[in-house]
Amino acid sequence: MNTTQTFRGTAELPAFAASRNEADWMATLRRRAFERFSAMDWPTTREEEWRRSDISSYDFEAYAYGNGAPSTLSKASATVPAGYSGTMKFRGSECVEITLKPELAARGVLFLPLNLLLSADPNVTIAEKAMGALKQALTAAVDGIDNRICAWHYAAMSHGAYLYVPEFVEISEPFRIDYAEDGDSTLSAPETVVYLEKGAQATAVQSISGQEEGELLFNEGSDLIVRDAARLSFLSVQNLNLDCSVFSNGNSRVDRDASFEHFVAVFGGMFAKDRFDCILDGPGSDVRLNGIYFGHKDQHFDVRTVQHHNAPHATSRTYYKGAVKDESHAVYQGLIQVAHKAIRTDAFLEDKNLILNDGARADSIPSLQINTDDVKCSHGSTTGRLDENQVHYLMVRGYDRAEAEELLVEGFFGDLIDHGPEVMREELRAVIMERLLEKSEA
Repeated sequence: MNTTQTFRGTAELPAFAASRNEADWMATLRRRAFERFSAMDWPTTREEEWRRSDISSYDFEAYAYGNGAPSTLSKASATVPAGYSGTMKFRGSECVEITLKPELAARGVLFLPLNLLLSADPNVTIAEKAMGALKQALTAAVDGIDNRICAWHYAAMSHGAYLYVPEFVEISEPFRIDYAEDGDSTLSAPETVVYLEKGAQATAVQSISGQEEGELLFNEGSDLIVRDAARLSFLSVQNLNLDCSVFSNGNSRVDRDASFEHFVAVFGGMFAKDRFDCILDGPGSDVRLNGIYFGHKDQHFDVRTVQHHNAPHATSRTYYKGAVKDESHAVYQGLIQVAHKAIRTDAFLEDKNLILNDGARADSIPSLQINTDDVKCSHGSTTGRLDENQVHYLMVRGYDRAEAEELLVEGFFGDLIDHGPEVMREELRAVIMERLLEKSEA
């Protein structure tokens, strides 16, 4: 692959794909994604999901594509940081570090960069079942494309990570994936695939960060498969700079008696559109979708979750919290969707928002789409200011107003942060405190 060649604009997507030197099955998937892309228009405010997020002014032809080196095995490290089962670090589209505990590799756990696995290099071989799982996950993702931004991601996918855990392998310490972006006027399209076989257990945390400056269009995807009786926790923290625009397309499928917990923290980008769909595909499946977002300055966040109940006797809970300050605007859209055959569904959806000053705005739109009887489904939403009685209570005990507000906002997010992996809690609290202490816009 010619890693020095630059491709720019959507018309050069086929040339970009041809330059990848990928396995035939992946080249076919890219072509299918590009065909879907070509047949669609950019989302507009005429569509309900995009009604509050206008992208008509974007010049999507201005961004160059990241290439990503195909082979990174030589960069593997034997030293795994304390508290983790394995780590993977990217600088732009290049994987610069991989670690994995040897005892996990010996049990068939796979934790490798996608560029290596998708390569047409005949020297790259992995277990047939693990490769089959990867093909299955990406094929289902391309089949499920429903908008042009999502199709663009799979056609332009530049790099990413694959975690595969075999049957009945239970792993207590998390895996960590760091995407450290360093481009300017570039499109970064990383893809994270996690596949847990029957009875497996694992936790993965994903961190997305970048330089203080640099205009980046970040269009990421995650596809998470949790087979029968498996248990997966997945946490993603996005904190890119204010020059960036962020699109996130997440999908998960949860099978019979499986458990899945998803947590997302949205902090970065001047514009961020974050969407996560979870399909409860097996009876007895149990899902928790949690998230936080905190906007400042002129940021615009549009966060959407969908709980697709396709099977009976399944349970889901979605709980999101957001705060906005300065002139930022946050939108949360949540949907509980219950299929005709999904009797005895038990689903709940709740979103809470804090408005920290005049000029900030938060919209919350929870909804239900129920196509059967004998279900228990409900939703709730609150948007408001800090409770002045609570502020006064803290002030009469010695705190000044700013300190009292900081404590209350930190406490507002605290219950959700405490449910995330322990290795990420302090990092989340630090970002929230930094945003709270930042001087508000005049």
